[in-house]
Amino acid sequence: EVKILKGNLIQLPFIEITKEEDELLSTYVQNIIDGDDSSNHLLQKTVFKLFNLNDTQIKHIKEKIYGTTKK
Repeated sequence: EVKILKGNLIQLPFIEITKEEDELLSTYVQNIIDGDDSSNHLLQKTVFKLFNLNDTQIKHIKEKIYGTTKK
């Protein structure tokens, strides 16, 4: 069991997004829940863009998640 404290959440780099961005992300998530695997790539791409991540950072994240770099 992992305890998450308020202090831990405050340290996370939450970004402000527009209503349109929120709706887009919500649509991708709902599509994934409904079984649309193609929305996963779109969701990742959108999140990477919102956080202004460069190719090196994206590669590092994908290596940590998948164990290897996936496109």
